[in-house]
Amino acid sequence: MVDRICVVLEALSIAVCLHRLYGKKFRFDIATVSLMTIEMIMMQAIDYFGWPKELSMLFYPIIAGYCVIEFGFDLKELIINNVLNAIIMCIFQVGVATILYMLVNKQIIIGIVPLISNSLILALIIFVLPRFKIKRLADLIKDKEVILIASLIVCICIITFWLINFKKINFLGH
Repeated sequence: MVDRICVVLEALSIAVCLHRLYGKKFRFDIATVSLMTIEMIMMQAIDYFGWPKELSMLFYPIIAGYCVIEFGFDLKELIINNVLNAIIMCIFQVGVATILYMLVNKQIIIGIVPLISNSLILALIIFVLPRFKIKRLADLIKDKEVILIASLIVCICIITFWLINFKKINFLGH
């Protein structure tokens, strides 16, 4: 049960962060609930049915689809905001995990640490991220053509690496 709550908190953090990047007020609507439901289904399939963990990478195109539905289709904005979202989530996850690793006693139930971690990340995104004027950063980057092209190249390289790695794992696994 704790794992499911963690997945919901992570999906909620992603959705709130994207709304901040697009400069929109967060709201629960059918697209947001669908995004959270799809992530839950994917993670449950991976955890409980033994699907390959690499399938979790499919969530990134789903996030991009969510952005198109929720905020409209502007390729520059879509790429920049998704890259920034991944960077922000990564920074918060590493930061919170590092702090919890230093502070938490090893005897605490293992399942509680991810719950605390995901709750803290959501709180940071809701209360701290708005102070950084992240929408302004996204707009500044969007206006720089070189950054957009570099972001696109990085995304293509990462996707290519994941696909090659996924093929190798599946080929060697069977």
